[in-house]
Amino acid sequence: MDDMRKYINLIESAQTLQEEQWISHRDLANVIFKHTKNRQLALDFIHLEDDYVSQDDMQSTNMDAMGFDPFQEDREQVNNILNINNVPVKVLKMKHNDAYETQYSILQSIK
Repeated sequence: MDDMRKYINLIESAQTLQEEQWISHRDLANVIFKHTKNRQLALDFIHLEDDYVSQDDMQSTNMDAMGFDPFQEDREQVNNILNINNVPVKVLKMKHNDAYETQYSILQSIK
């Protein structure tokens, strides 16, 4: 029983650690550039943030009020860009920091 409790605590600690690791939008653009060597793609990605659904206060507030994740469409769009360009990263979660800048929780596969 004690071993089981230690195992559960270990898993919860690992999940908490993973959830606290957020990278900025510019950091994700750097990851894209690192894996593709495509400067224009990275620059286009940086400017994409302005077009996110979650950046539109009215739209994201309405979606949140109706029980929808305002980041879902943005997350799908980013993951599509990453997948098409063979970047070994997947966005798990997105949020805004206090300055309303997009941050990402990512999963990076080993290649």
